[in-house]
Amino acid sequence: MLKKIKDVLNDTVGAKTYTPKYKLEEIYEVNREYWVKVIEVGMAPIMLGKRTPKDLYPNDILADDDLTSLFHPLDVRSLTYLGYVNMNAPEFEIIREKTNEGNDRIFIVSVKGKSDCEIKTSYEIQSPNIVKKLNTQDAYRVGELSNQMESKEELELIKKARNKNK
Repeated sequence: MLKKIKDVLNDTVGAKTYTPKYKLEEIYEVNREYWVKVIEVGMAPIMLGKRTPKDLYPNDILADDDLTSLFHPLDVRSLTYLGYVNMNAPEFEIIREKTNEGNDRIFIVSVKGKSDCEIKTSYEIQSPNIVKKLNTQDAYRVGELSNQMESKEELELIKKARNKNK
């Protein structure tokens, strides 16, 4: 009886082992997007070129079912998380805010996937296409700016109306 139990346990343990072909070597960030270095498992380090890491985008790995099946389940979990973060990261991020001579604000904005930053005026950054692609804190800052600008315009209109009545 014990021998049968031992055989069953050995069979189930053996069935659950899995040797992946690839493994994640490193996770790094480029232009606010995560990338991974992947190496082939089981190759001798002496064999030149076989252990050379490949730089891959997590979403590209996950899009290919055959390639995904060659990774360990824990690596697939990491890739899934990185893919989610890449897909749901805001497209724009306000890096810096400056006020120029005319008391108009200028924003330096980082664009996801690009190494360059863009310069936006206070009127450009209030565009709904940009605001909905900002993170919550930056969108809140833009909303405050919009409110301040409208208040200034209203005060100027009130002053002009008062001057006309005099």
